Order: sequence, then structure tokens, then C-alpha cells
Amino acid sequence: MNVLAGEAPGHRAEVGFPKASTNPGNLKMRSNPLFLSILIISSGLAATCARDAMAASQVEPSRFDGYLNLLGPLEFGLSLGAEYGTNNTFSARVTASNTSVPINSLMRSDGSFWGGGVFLGYGHYYNDEGVPKGFFLRPGLVAVYVHTSYPDTNQAIPPTSFQHTFDLLYVGPYLDIGYRWLWTNGVFLSLGGSIGAGMRVVGKDSGSRRDAGPPVLPYLEALLELGYRF
Repeated sequence: MNVLAGEAPGHRAEVGFPKASTNPGNLKMRSNPLFLSILIISSGLAATCARDAMAASQVEPSRFDGYLNLLGPLEFGLSLGAEYGTNNTFSARVTASNTSVPINSLMRSDGSFWGGGVFLGYGHYYNDEGVPKGFFLRPGLVAVYVHTSYPDTNQAIPPTSFQHTFDLLYVGPYLDIGYRWLWTNGVFLSLGGSIGAGMRVVGKDSGSRRDAGPPVLPYLEALLELGYRF
């Protein structure tokens, strides 16, 4: 996820979430309705998936799937996922932001950065075969943490050096939507996207002692998942 790490005089570090206005009026009118809409839709889809899982007869036993988002390094970092179930699955995936080419290109050479995200959800694949293929919806919750640190100089006379550190944690709902092709040998390929919104739980700037990052940020990611059904 893109996360706005914060600003210091003469420097600017950006990671994770796309840029968003920090104007309180804009956030109240635009970001909060987005967050609430995704939360309501995700909750409704999760309830529908749970109901279908209880009512549907399983054509084959529940099995594990593992996959890799091939677009991860070009977006928010290497992303590995796993699912368990039939055409109704419990899903989880993790993202390592340190492996993101765009994010690393924004980092200062004299600074350090690490972070990542954890996604937990419940998916439904629309078919009558009891397997995870076809059109799918995967609502859930995501948590993203980012830590950045770099040396800086204040405006005192004489100037003094200090270490600028940002710690950011965002939590919120997300929704994966797409289509999966599953072959008889167990290999599958999924194409789709993920949308969500995170609320700031932690936003610390140790250098200026101000809050870092806007209160609510959107999230958007393309998915190209290559995996295997065990």
C-alpha cells in the first residue's frame, strides 16, 4: 500500500499509499464516505459468502492454494497469498514493501525503510463445481505498517543534526475482484484488482513531533496471481 510518510523542512519522503489531501474538510467529505462504503460492501459480501458456504454441497474436499502476485514488485512489493476451501475460501496474503521498485526509488540513499501489509479475507468463486475458479469476490481487512528513518538538520543556529523517523500504521477494509482460470493440473492464473481504504491508527514523526500521514487513505492495486492448488 502506498503510505505518505510525512515531511520535514527541505525534505519529503513518500511511501505506500497514493497522495491524498490532508485538508480536514476534504477528508471528511471524500475519504470517510469511501471508507464506510467499502466497509459496508465488504461486510455484506462476507455474510453472503458465509451463508453460501453453509448451504452449498461440496463437490470436492477443501484444499490449500498458494499464489504469487506477479505485479507485486512493480506496485507495493512482493506479495504471497494462500487460500483454504472449495469455491468458498479463507484467504490471507502478505506484502513486503521493501521489494517494491517504485517505493525504493523514492527512498533517500542515506535512509532506511521497511514495512509491509497483512490481508485477511473470505472469498467466494461463482461456479457450481466447488472449486476456486471463475469470477470471484474476496472482501476482508488489511493492516499496513511502514517505518522510515533518515538523517536531517534543523533550523537552529548553529544547525544541529538529528535522525528523522516516521512510523505509520493503517487499518481498513478491502475488496479483491477478478476472474480465475484453473487447469486440471492444479495451476491457476487470476486477473483482477483490489480496492480499499485505510484509517490511520499510528502516525508518528519523531523529528517534528507532529502527526504524519492523512487520517484516511485509499488503496488500489492490480492483481495478476499465478498459483497452484495442492
